[in-house]
Amino acid sequence: MLSFFNSWIATPLMALEFLVFGYLFAMRIKRKEYFYLRFISLGLLGVAATFLVEFLFSVITGTDFHYGAEESWDYRQTIFKFCFFLAIYGWTYMVFRISYQEKATVIYLLCAVSFTAQHLSHNLVSLFHIFSIYIEDQSSREWFTILIREGIMLLMFFLAWLFNYRRKEEANPYEGNTKRKVAASTIVVLVCIGLYRLNSDLPPASVLTQLGLSLYALLSCALLLLLFFGLWESDKTHAEAETYRELLHQQKEQYELSKSTIDLINMKCHDLKHQLRALRTSDNEQYVKELEHDIMIFDSSIKTGNEVLNVLLREKMLEAENEGITMTCFIDGKAISFMSEMDIYSLFGNLLSNAFESVKRLSEKDKKTIALSGRTMGNLFFLHEENFVAAPLTFEDGLPKTTKEDSDNHGFGMKSMRRIAEKYNGEMVVKNDGGTFSIDFVFTLS
Repeated sequence: MLSFFNSWIATPLMALEFLVFGYLFAMRIKRKEYFYLRFISLGLLGVAATFLVEFLFSVITGTDFHYGAEESWDYRQTIFKFCFFLAIYGWTYMVFRISYQEKATVIYLLCAVSFTAQHLSHNLVSLFHIFSIYIEDQSSREWFTILIREGIMLLMFFLAWLFNYRRKEEANPYEGNTKRKVAASTIVVLVCIGLYRLNSDLPPASVLTQLGLSLYALLSCALLLLLFFGLWESDKTHAEAETYRELLHQQKEQYELSKSTIDLINMKCHDLKHQLRALRTSDNEQYVKELEHDIMIFDSSIKTGNEVLNVLLREKMLEAENEGITMTCFIDGKAISFMSEMDIYSLFGNLLSNAFESVKRLSEKDKKTIALSGRTMGNLFFLHEENFVAAPLTFEDGLPKTTKEDSDNHGFGMKSMRRIAEKYNGEMVVKNDGGTFSIDFVFTLS
């Protein structure tokens, strides 16, 4: 039974396992039109090709093709099988290349990860197979090996699905650091295939030798996966850092522009007030009062004790007036002098921008309110913002997930605020209680 399995079933099954692992690891990759037709038809064609190669090998050599160990070693068979497995790897690449809408390097890395996962699973099987020597009945020993193999494969399929399903909304892990990923993948794939063939084709070795080779292969596969997904995390961190830098640059430019605009408005309002006094007569009293009201909106005096905060709040007050939003602010600006100007602008800018975006979705006018307060108590500074929300928010890692469709390029506001809080040894707490949303910050003053 086991001999038949290794001769005719094991290799086509290995090819199928490559495809299954690749399919599971490709959840975030865009598919081409008629994906399942392409994927299944090419997959079945490849499996049929492996049967054909095994049959031709058997006809030409006069011996059965063996997936596993041989009784006697023939280097020509080892070279043939090495090339055969590389061909299966290449065929897997073509299936993914034709089925998925991605560039060549992305598909290559996907194949490397699927091969590594399959090879890792197979070597786990090899470890358990060592214990089959303690089963005296040959038939029971063969069934034990087959059942253990398929049981471990199913478990690894489930773990691969779970790992990728929980990250299916994240960015494509096969982008970025491409050269390093391709180089590492190529080396490990070649080493794994070479070691596997030596381990399989050499005459049966001692249990200790088999154990050592299996553990080495397991370690190689595990290190590749750790390296690959470690580089992925590095890519994500690097991308976020670049985004933060770009946001800070934009915020700095916005602050300079806002400051210049507010200063210009203040000068114009000052001149207009003097001109209105000269125009005031009984005939145009009502008109003058309306103009004075409009001027007061733009000339609203906001003095928190911090110039950066004054500029930002005045800008937001004008936006609130234009959007029909009631905004109240009571902040001791002098207490936040321990922060840099750009951190102040970034923190309060993100805080209020998120609040404005939230209340703009509300239809009830009385709920279009934003309350912002900051006060000092002892050596602590407390900052609190509260507003209504249209619907409950979904949280991830203690922060609300962005409601925008492009989640890869949004949601940095909350992360930026938390980063600033941590930078100054503070804490940030976000709450969503029914229809109310609030953020609290606590900073220790030196």
